[in-house]
Amino acid sequence: MKIAVIGGAGVRTVIFINGLLDRCEKLHIDRVVLYDLNQEKLEIIGKLCRHVVDRKNGKVEVLTANTAEEAVTGADYIVTTLRVGGDHSRVMDEEIATKCGVIGQETTGIGGFSMAVRTIPTLLNYCEMFRRVAPDAWIFNFTNPSGLVTQALRSAGYDKVIGICDAPSSMKFRMAGYLEVPEKDLYIELFGLNHLSWVRSVKKEGNEILPSLLADDCFLQDVQEFRMFDPEVIRLTNMLPNEYLYYYYHREQALEHMLHSNSLRGRTIEDVNKKMMEELAAMDMDADP
Repeated sequence: MKIAVIGGAGVRTVIFINGLLDRCEKLHIDRVVLYDLNQEKLEIIGKLCRHVVDRKNGKVEVLTANTAEEAVTGADYIVTTLRVGGDHSRVMDEEIATKCGVIGQETTGIGGFSMAVRTIPTLLNYCEMFRRVAPDAWIFNFTNPSGLVTQALRSAGYDKVIGICDAPSSMKFRMAGYLEVPEKDLYIELFGLNHLSWVRSVKKEGNEILPSLLADDCFLQDVQEFRMFDPEVIRLTNMLPNEYLYYYYHREQALEHMLHSNSLRGRTIEDVNKKMMEELAAMDMDADP
């Protein structure tokens, strides 16, 4: 079976391939085709992915494509992970918003709205092509703001679309680490939409432990996703919040931090990604992967 990744030159693609290798036989995935507008970055990321496969003696073939249609034709699954306008579009969203005295975070509020306005038309065009060359494929949308984008695609009649986000799985991973239990022994019931979601049940080996976690100051401080919240605010909801709810529950504090920051997150990520790709481009990856 074949997976196509649209936006495959993103740094998370390497992590995606690494995770897929643990599940590819069970899922019968034997081919991944990556496509990105930035072909230079795609070549670098594609090579890194192939080294990850070789290191694990994996049986997945990783290919790169010159066009989106080439990547998607005959695909069983399609992952969309785009940033229309590149990293700098996020920088502009955040900096324009903060100059106007509002939060410019990329998935909530005005920043998320700006990103959605840029992104939805592009993905609608892609989906029209998907319908033509891979009509049976399921689409997993990893493009932010995932909730808005996924709803827009479904409202346009693309029924085989599922919005995905790594925030819930990261939360569960860190909670299991704090509790010193394997992830498989921890059950989390989460509801909501993408970054606006809450955990309303946590069971360890079948026993409900959410009340004790809510009462545990150390837990709320040590697990990364919860430490920025006022514990009493969390307890008022009687649930554990997705970390992005910080921008709603503590919006004045969040804005204050952004206004006094030396560099907003978008600018930091843009600089890190630029330096990383320059270093990767200068390396002999085949000699020393």
